[in-house]
Amino acid sequence: MTYPNGQSRTWCASHTPSLERLEERLLLSLVGLQPDYPIMPYNATGVLNYDAGAQELVIDASPLAMRFSPTAARPIQTPRDFRIDVLVDGAGALIGGSAGDDLVVEGVLDADGDGTADYSGVLLTGEVLEFGFLDSGTTDQYEFRFRPTGGALADLYAGRDIAVQVTSANSTFTGSFAVDFAGKAQGTLGSTAPLPAALGDRVWQDLDYDGVQAAYEPGVAGVTVQLLDDAGAVQASALTDADGFYRFDGLAPGTYSVRFVLPDGYAFTTPDQGDDALDSDAFPLDGQSGPVTLVSGQEDLTVDAGVVAVMPLANAALGDSVWLDVDGDGVQDAGELGVAGVTVRLYDEAGVEIASAVTNADGGYRFEELQAGSYSVGFEAPSGYALTGADRGGDDALDSDANPATGRTGAVALEPGDEDLTLDAGLVLNATGEGFGCTPGFWKQKQHLAYWTGFDPSMKFADVFGVSPRKDWTLLEALGVGGGGENALARHAVAALLNAASPRVDYLYTQEQIILMVRTAFLTGHFETVKDGLMVQNETGCEDIKDDKAFATAIPDAQAPAPAPVTGNGNAKGKKDKKK
Repeated sequence: MTYPNGQSRTWCASHTPSLERLEERLLLSLVGLQPDYPIMPYNATGVLNYDAGAQELVIDASPLAMRFSPTAARPIQTPRDFRIDVLVDGAGALIGGSAGDDLVVEGVLDADGDGTADYSGVLLTGEVLEFGFLDSGTTDQYEFRFRPTGGALADLYAGRDIAVQVTSANSTFTGSFAVDFAGKAQGTLGSTAPLPAALGDRVWQDLDYDGVQAAYEPGVAGVTVQLLDDAGAVQASALTDADGFYRFDGLAPGTYSVRFVLPDGYAFTTPDQGDDALDSDAFPLDGQSGPVTLVSGQEDLTVDAGVVAVMPLANAALGDSVWLDVDGDGVQDAGELGVAGVTVRLYDEAGVEIASAVTNADGGYRFEELQAGSYSVGFEAPSGYALTGADRGGDDALDSDANPATGRTGAVALEPGDEDLTLDAGLVLNATGEGFGCTPGFWKQKQHLAYWTGFDPSMKFADVFGVSPRKDWTLLEALGVGGGGENALARHAVAALLNAASPRVDYLYTQEQIILMVRTAFLTGHFETVKDGLMVQNETGCEDIKDDKAFATAIPDAQAPAPAPVTGNGNAKGKKDKKK
């Protein structure tokens, strides 16, 4: 259909009722509307009535014509009617519309002037948005704003509002809506710019993971929220306030969506769980809401996003080893073996212990599945040992990191996925002379062979200690060899082992520790260092055994701890690899 003003329209006679009740407003003056084309005047035979008891204002008149431009008008034929029915309270504030349409225009229209009616019945309907009045004596003024909702001519007002001006002659209105009043009604209906709309609401932390806002769940401040048009283009951006709220004002009627930029450490909760005013509207994959269509003056404050805190990826690791620093230089040299059974404790940034471990057979330890953060490690030196000097030699992969006084390392910062396997601790022998110990001379005497526990004098030294000495001694032969170096170590190693195995001797070192010391000495050549440590303990005295004649029993069948194999002559070619 082409009209006299050149407009071409495809008409739709559908009526879409509003689902939103207008917020109450107190308008004590005219709204200031200026109707624009297309304009529809209605005649002076109309009437206006206000029922104070029902708070209902009704205008009933007849539409006269449809003016598409100042020079193009088409009459509206009978049957025709122009009706406004709204609710206004006793203070003159607009309550909203009555049941059904607030504005209804009916008639017969020959839009193109060809003598044939193009439209008949309901031409235009609307929902009231604003109301204003002016008491001017016996001739009063009223103004209404409507949102188009349907009718055959609704498309002419697409993207616009409907403005209605009313002149009421012979009016009994005195400025009070506390009493009934009436008068005549005539005026003009036309188009006007729409009221600005608004959209917004809140980003909140969904503490119970149910997708629904609860009163105790806090808002999340500083979240970026983007307003998108119906094509997905960003039109505006805002940050949530201290309580998690955001709002976009001054929007033209249209279709929008909102995209929430997920803050670090959070994920979106499950969307669309129940009440739309309390649920989350952000799609978890991209943080975008569904489309929201705003009409003139509408505020939609229901577009929310719930977020849940997520634990950082726990995939960092920390560790390395504890070794016997047989030469005491603070550097893990080739042949210096790991010490098993050492307790290692892991501390967080605040110094709180959060985990512990015991070194394995090779002296290694490892803390895994750690979150990013700052950590330190504490080492507990076993009895008979002390921590060696820290941070010596210039190679962090080979030095000892434990403070000798506290056992603690410095702080290590880990990022997700990091592995810091350089936190070591070296141990040195710390023979105190405490407890008891019998000398090699005691254990080699024939009358004392009955005191041997767990070992047989005929056992091979190499088999028991897992080393390759220059001579193929038995344990008893090793007790009697003379000289220093390897020989001196052999004498005191066997005596120490028998002391540790005896239930009557309170010896400082265990059998496993003694075998480790001897193996380390053979691998590194530091015979004197280990011999001196063992000798101190072997010469503390063993009068309890000598005085307890009943303790002398047959040699038991128990076997010594099985040593790990050592190849060659007992001298290592290099230390175990350091993991980085």
